[in-house]
Amino acid sequence: MEFKNDIAIIQQLATQTNVGFIRRQAILSELNIQKGQTIIDIGCGGGHLLKEISLAVGEQGKIIGVDSSDFQIKSAKELCSGLSNVEFVENSISNTYLNKSGNVFTINISSPNTKNLRRLHEKQMLSELLESVCSQRDKLDQNNIRQTPLLLKLSPDLDDNALRIFTSVIKEFPIQGVIATNTTLD
Repeated sequence: MEFKNDIAIIQQLATQTNVGFIRRQAILSELNIQKGQTIIDIGCGGGHLLKEISLAVGEQGKIIGVDSSDFQIKSAKELCSGLSNVEFVENSISNTYLNKSGNVFTINISSPNTKNLRRLHEKQMLSELLESVCSQRDKLDQNNIRQTPLLLKLSPDLDDNALRIFTSVIKEFPIQGVIATNTTLD
């Protein structure tokens, strides 16, 4: 996927505002993160949420940030420098085998910065993505007592029809939540 660095810079500046901070705090509250957990953030962007999650899981926990953009990974590494419990993987979810267990998996398919990423909102592509991720998550969870929660971040720019399609698809898969905020194209 092609990534536009100029839009990423604007997005990163927006996440540094009070609104970005409040949004991250709301997400953290909903995730109910506990000390010692391992969390994988797929589509981690510039790392602002990674940093917050790192602090929430503490030194006993771990956060793994996955993003397909070299620019975003570099930015996230800068922001999270000095945090020993943060790891980074530069790759797309379609090429990343989740071989590390996490307490929560999040998938961001809403970034306006990544060319064609929002095509994953289309019924067929979204179904294929969720099938693959849920299957890998289930393999990782075979020895666990509970299923690792899977959260999906969608675009705030979906029209009513796209939102109906999106919700009909996600109801077919065992995901535990939707993150309904991100940078808008407007």
